Amino acid sequence: MMRCDLTPARPPSKPLRSRYARLSVRRVAWAQDETGLEPKDIELVMNQAGVSRAKAVKALKNQNSDIVNAIMELTM
Repeated sequence: MMRCDLTPARPPSKPLRSRYARLSVRRVAWAQDETGLEPKDIELVMNQAGVSRAKAVKALKNQNSDIVNAIMELTM
């Protein structure tokens, strides 16, 4: 009869956990300031241009919240 041991070979090391902690801090540091922008406008630009939220926010800020010009900036 075979014995089945389901315990992991070793627990995750501390450097691995700290690496994930550093990544989450970097995400916060790179978060875009969405002040003055409507969330629905950001979503619309994201969907129409097929870009990330950060790129949509940057384009909207560059174009002073003009949705059409922001989409054109990202797609042309």
